[in-house]
Amino acid sequence: MAIYKIDPEAAAEIASITANKILYGTVESADRWLSKLGGKLSILARNPRMGRVRSDIDPYSHMFNLDRDYNIFYDITDYGIDVLHIRRPK
Repeated sequence: MAIYKIDPEAAAEIASITANKILYGTVESADRWLSKLGGKLSILARNPRMGRVRSDIDPYSHMFNLDRDYNIFYDITDYGIDVLHIRRPK
């Protein structure tokens, strides 16, 4: 069974994004975003090659668009994926 692990830096980014969604939106919008994130991470854990290789960041890093506002950066592991960052596109 493939799983995903969230690195501490990514966890802090998720907490910050969620807090902003509550502050500038609603608790419901934050819940929807977290549900979407969890669903995408589960899919990526099972199909880690869905994302694009980002060798400009690291030879093993991949990126997947969560939505138009955020990208998921991760490494493929033996167990699934290791989530490194959740960031806005530049």
